[in-house]
Amino acid sequence: MGNRIQYLARLAVLSLSTAVFSAHADDLMQVYHQALQSDPTYKEAYATWLANKQTFPIAFSQYLPQLDLTGAVAHTNTKVGSAASSNANTNAYTLTLTQPIIDFATIFSIAGARYDVKQAAATYSAAGQDLLQRTATGYFNVLKAAAELRYTLAEERALLKQLETAREKFKVGLIAITAVYQAQATYDSTVATEISDRNNLENALEDLTAITGARYQSLQGIGKDIPLITPNPQNINAWVQTAQDNNLALKAQEFATLEAQQNIRQQFSGHLPTVEATASYGSAGTNSTGSMVYTKTGTVGLSANLPLLEGGNVVFSTLQAQHQYQAAVANRELQYRTAVNNTRKDYLGIVAGISQIKADAQAIVSARNSLTATQAGYTVGTETMEDVLNNLSELYAAQRQYADDQYTYMASIISLKEDAGTLSPTDLEELNGWLKSSVTFTDTSPSGNQLSSVVMKPSEKAKTLPSQSSSKGPTQSLLNNATGLYTLQLYAANNAERANVFMHHLFSQPGVSSDLLHVFSIKQKGVTVYKVGYGHFVSPQQAQKALASLSSVLKQYKPWIVKTPG
Repeated sequence: MGNRIQYLARLAVLSLSTAVFSAHADDLMQVYHQALQSDPTYKEAYATWLANKQTFPIAFSQYLPQLDLTGAVAHTNTKVGSAASSNANTNAYTLTLTQPIIDFATIFSIAGARYDVKQAAATYSAAGQDLLQRTATGYFNVLKAAAELRYTLAEERALLKQLETAREKFKVGLIAITAVYQAQATYDSTVATEISDRNNLENALEDLTAITGARYQSLQGIGKDIPLITPNPQNINAWVQTAQDNNLALKAQEFATLEAQQNIRQQFSGHLPTVEATASYGSAGTNSTGSMVYTKTGTVGLSANLPLLEGGNVVFSTLQAQHQYQAAVANRELQYRTAVNNTRKDYLGIVAGISQIKADAQAIVSARNSLTATQAGYTVGTETMEDVLNNLSELYAAQRQYADDQYTYMASIISLKEDAGTLSPTDLEELNGWLKSSVTFTDTSPSGNQLSSVVMKPSEKAKTLPSQSSSKGPTQSLLNNATGLYTLQLYAANNAERANVFMHHLFSQPGVSSDLLHVFSIKQKGVTVYKVGYGHFVSPQQAQKALASLSSVLKQYKPWIVKTPG
């Protein structure tokens, strides 16, 4: 126990004095070291441990020699009737040495203080493990939330593509409007989910910041796969036994119970006699006749005291201590059951998590195959739009579950070792080695194939479209190069995706007809520019009339009349 505390204390001091990290930590260990430096809960535990360490020397000091020095100076003026007054000056000092010989209350107080210090040490060690666990859990919660948002964005983009396809097919009479409504409803539901996911991510980041005091723009996430390792030893009872022997919360309560037992004896000792040795030396001087006369006194002896009646104080204090001991025993049993229960659950959670992750991986393969088959069936008319949408949702739900279960599995490893009382920074280092990819929380304007590893802030991100693998560029259904016509230009960008983002941002705005929105491209000085237009007009006059009647939503973009390429 002592070695573990010393290690944690050295680690804390080392971190405070030498470790300097960026506020944008890349991996789990950097985040942990930041937490070690700034987490208020751990700092409080460290200060409390240092304070409680003084309990024993304070108690023991009551059995050490006590040396007191007292002194007095006085002037006396005496007058009787009409007689002349007399004056006398006196001064005195006494040096007293006291040594307790028999004091059962102090003896039991010292014994209780030993257990109090041991309890404080166990509590401080538990706080160190708790910091490891809280940091890892907070870190993984951020990555969980980021994965949720990442797959929601991917699903949203896929659904947007389905919605556009449905609109195009409806325009040429290939499908009924019902399919468009279904696609629109599913897309809108995913947009609502995105809002919730963004909030969850922000909350998770705030929770992590509360531990470390740092704000994060990027963290390291898991790679394609992580090792699936069964706990060693592969015996749940062995882990339970380790928890019974080493769980720090249980250890702390065991020491608290022993301290409460000593407190009963300490209170009862109020009935018992005390014996102490005393030695004193004093000098007193008196001056009443013009000359000082000194008297010196030395004393050595033993004194004994036997309390006979204290108003019931000892009786009631002893009774109170007995009840406190019973409460400590009950609390110890609670800690024991909690340790055993959590150990068994976390062990089973890891074992089940391994199977769950394997099943999730297979579920993704099956969902992807099912979606491919359903899309093929929809193309030839044997499947409906609803079938395609359902399969899309199932695929992304499986991907979310796969990521969530991986982080849950890693968190369970940390929890099991904390239950067993063996958790250390080395365990975090091992998990840190599993983190291979970067998850960023700022907008870097990624392309579709990059979005799998990037999460963008909502204020900087609009509804984006998936990039096409074809070299022909953006989705052709969204590029309407109407020739020889006029339109109202709302926006221009140097790539099609940004133009599509802007256009789809306007779809749900009041006073905007989505059928009139379109993207067209022109070349300016050898560079292709993608523009968002509103409406098609055969003459500038017709376009001018439309410009005057635009909604306030569109007018804020200060549109102007341009001619589409012919």
